[in-house]
This record gives sequence, C-alpha cells and structure tokens, in this order.
Amino acid sequence: MVTASAIKKQLRELIRIAEKNGQALGIGHPHQLTYDVLAEMLPEYKHRVQFIPASQLVRVIDS
Repeated sequence: MVTASAIKKQLRELIRIAEKNGQALGIGHPHQLTYDVLAEMLPEYKHRVQFIPASQLVRVIDS
C-alpha cells in the first residue's frame, strides 16, 4: 500500500529534478491520497516550480 510519506518523497524528488534540469515530468495515480498530498504540498512548491499539463512539456517527434 502506498503511503502519504511515500508520495511526499516522490514529489520532493520530482521538484529536485525539475529545479536541477529545468523541467521534469511526473505522473500520479488519481487516488484520494494523491490528491490530499498534492493539496497539502502545492502551496509550498508552486513558488519554486510551475506546474503545467504534460501536453505542454511533451512533443511529438516526426519520424
């Protein structure tokens, strides 16, 4: 079972990667616990990084 602390750890790692590389892509499962953790942590992190839809970050490469 996934815990709130595990989700927080992953979110912190995602923010670290984004700050280091200028961008990062994170995918979360749509469970209530995920929403709860995001609601708790977003006020702190929205001042450090910009959250955008994945479609704004991912590009299709012509083959």
